[in-house]
Amino acid sequence: TCLHILRVLVQQELVGFDPDTKRYRLEAGILSIARGVLGRMSFSQRIQPMLDDIARQHAVTTNAVRIIGLAHGTVVAISHAAQPFHIHVGVGSRFPALVSVTGRCIAAFGHHDNADIDAAFTAVRWDRPPSYRTWCNEVIEARKRGYAVDRGNYISGMTIVGAPIMSRQRVTHVVVGIGLSEQLPPAREARLGRDLAASARETSTLLSQ
Repeated sequence: TCLHILRVLVQQELVGFDPDTKRYRLEAGILSIARGVLGRMSFSQRIQPMLDDIARQHAVTTNAVRIIGLAHGTVVAISHAAQPFHIHVGVGSRFPALVSVTGRCIAAFGHHDNADIDAAFTAVRWDRPPSYRTWCNEVIEARKRGYAVDRGNYISGMTIVGAPIMSRQRVTHVVVGIGLSEQLPPAREARLGRDLAASARETSTLLSQ
């Protein structure tokens, strides 16, 4: 069955076959499918100007993360501020959903069972792991403020702020700002959080329409 499927894909020029090595590889025809998928990704196109604006105003790296339940998150858009130093995050990067501010947003706004969250939390790796009690208190704070903060837990020396984009009472995306902790004292951190939360609420409204 697999061989039959591969031969069909070769005929459609989606897969190529090397007779010397007997190996299959992706062929140029796959680009037409990729182009069609990218063309439909209106969310990434819609969120990009907001990411650019916040990155410029707050001198941080911003990105939008697509949330797939409690499984994982995928970066779908990114913007870098014009500064010598920034975090390297590539579009398509994947990581556990409960890591950093995405996890706090999911726990605060995602309506998941506590048992499922507890199990997923234990699998997360951190530079400086917070205690579960501390993390839960930060989830409560995120629910009150509308945005979550990770102060050097996931990446030492970095402060990460994120706000949830909601659809039908689910967290579909999280918009994130990342900067050096020294450059994000409490006042600047709060301003970044409020701007991310406001943009996330506006995007949630647009998506619901």
